[in-house]
Amino acid sequence: MIAKPAQCAACPAYSNSQHWVPDVYVAGSQVLVLQGGVSEYDVKGQVVTQRVGNGKYQTQVGEARPFNGPDGYDLKTSYLGLAGLTPGIVGGDERVSLASAIRCCTNLTGKAQQEAATYCQATHFHPPQSVELVIALGPVAAQAMGLEGKIEQWRGHVIEGNSGGSRSA
Repeated sequence: MIAKPAQCAACPAYSNSQHWVPDVYVAGSQVLVLQGGVSEYDVKGQVVTQRVGNGKYQTQVGEARPFNGPDGYDLKTSYLGLAGLTPGIVGGDERVSLASAIRCCTNLTGKAQQEAATYCQATHFHPPQSVELVIALGPVAAQAMGLEGKIEQWRGHVIEGNSGGSRSA
């Protein structure tokens, strides 16, 4: 587990947890997958390697990083392949960066959660310049990327970063 860096002291979620999960930025990656928040799997460096029953998983020791848990397992074994990206065995795709809008386990909700995500993104979100597409998974991640309103109104849209406009996907 990784202790929170000094920059986190001003975050509204600072006292809610002791540990932090850094983003995984891959030089030259064109895709970044952004989750809303980290899981205990991410914090503890427990990498899900297999499903072994309903809600049960086989894990192995790894590094504290985003998408270690069941959602990351599904992302790496199913969804990256469906998107035409070649998933790695455990660590993910060498062309895909992984990040979280909130990089510690906070158990916050509502406005407090959004304030923590805003602070965390402003402080820690530094993807490679090569990233052309950010896939925001869920409302916390979408709002952290600047989308307003409910996530349902954005489904089926591609947001263009340079012009600020959107078009149907």
